[in-house]
Amino acid sequence: MDNLFKNSQNKIECQKNGICSKNPVLNSLEALIINEVRQIAFYSVKLKEFNFINKIIMEKGIKALTVSVSDIDFNKSAFLEFYNSIKNTKEEIENFYTKKIKENNLPLEFIAPVFSDNKEEKSLSSLIQKGEKIIKQFYQSTQITKSRLINLIISISKSASKTLIELSKYKEADTNYYFEILRLFSLTNFLGTREEKLKRRILEFSKIGYKLKQELNEEYIKVYGKIKNNVSIKTSIKKGNSILVSGPDIDELFKLLLKTKNENINVYITPILIKAFIYPAFDQFENFCGVFGKNDIVYDFSKFKGSIYLTSNFSNEINSSYRGSIYTTKTIYPASCVKITEENLELLIEKAKNTEGFDFEENNSTLQIENTFDKTINPNEKILIVYGFLDDKIKEKFKGYNIINFYIPNDTTYFYEAIEFYKDNKNIELYFANSTSTTLFVLSTILDKNFAAIYFEPVENTGINPHCIETLKKDFKINIV
Repeated sequence: MDNLFKNSQNKIECQKNGICSKNPVLNSLEALIINEVRQIAFYSVKLKEFNFINKIIMEKGIKALTVSVSDIDFNKSAFLEFYNSIKNTKEEIENFYTKKIKENNLPLEFIAPVFSDNKEEKSLSSLIQKGEKIIKQFYQSTQITKSRLINLIISISKSASKTLIELSKYKEADTNYYFEILRLFSLTNFLGTREEKLKRRILEFSKIGYKLKQELNEEYIKVYGKIKNNVSIKTSIKKGNSILVSGPDIDELFKLLLKTKNENINVYITPILIKAFIYPAFDQFENFCGVFGKNDIVYDFSKFKGSIYLTSNFSNEINSSYRGSIYTTKTIYPASCVKITEENLELLIEKAKNTEGFDFEENNSTLQIENTFDKTINPNEKILIVYGFLDDKIKEKFKGYNIINFYIPNDTTYFYEAIEFYKDNKNIELYFANSTSTTLFVLSTILDKNFAAIYFEPVENTGINPHCIETLKKDFKINIV
């Protein structure tokens, strides 16, 4: 079971924060999206300078930063529709900016994009070429030290946007969050910006990201209940019709469980959603069976008996042989999937009812986890706080330390509580184990805090740009393990 957690960190956490693949086509398409959002960010910042705000457009820009193309076999019409909608949003805010500035006799400033056209794009091949042009021009015209910082800003902005969109599902989020993310992201427009300013703004945004994550944690507790200290992770299999949920979106899992509560359909999850077990609200569902498989998408999907549901931020490549069995709420979804909305899960449920389920049962097995920390520890002793999977290598390296471990994937509630508790202790060291894009954002939220040392253990092939790792090491003095 421990390997399940470790593999979850290694292979799946990158779902929450963008593209895991290094495919150049996917990178080119992502560059196109980023190019449009950069311009949206520029005009949003300019409008705010004159006390004009268009929250609706800012929300569209933030939403665009959460969308990724993670499968080479993606639905091409879905991408073109999304891309053209983002272009329209860019033109909308540019026109809004021009109107407001002219009405008030203020000086106009415009951003010069790498490329710009007003026609509705219908050729995917030409878009890929434009994306390649953007990437090539960026690296040819940017110093390596600066490009590292810009790539870190892009990564932080995308992760913060995902967190903000998630928060907005539970409450109306503060408009300032939208603006601050776009203000940070707008820095990627200006290749002449001094490195010192880029570093300073990353550190300033650290506080905002920290507050944003804490606010989301508070909303989870309001909706799903106070976190349990002792957590039992189930891995049972029951006879009957089944749905496997994969992706990090806990709200979508909860909505599905509500809809299937009286449908005699068993619901399973991949490890990225293990966080659901820490909240009491999920205990009410007798059909919530627990974690399925070995955390290998190809193997698990092929072995699962039932329908498969990919949530909005799922970001793994899908084998096209599963055509017809997979349903998703992703904006740009694999061609082998059936597109649905969170409000219309009937297609998925009906498919599960008519798909062969498991004809056997496996005895319940559980893993007990102590999901808190001892606040009576002597604050003068050497303490290591580990976020992620704690393996023997870490224990051996930090012999003599009092080790506090938090490794429920994607949960930061008690981790932040420990940060607050020990914030004045100069002996504290932090270790981000098996770290991926998800934990990179968590790390970015504590960069402004004063700890004795911070360690980051990156995992290969999980979507972290190597430039981000380099800038953590060279510009923020993070120990790369």
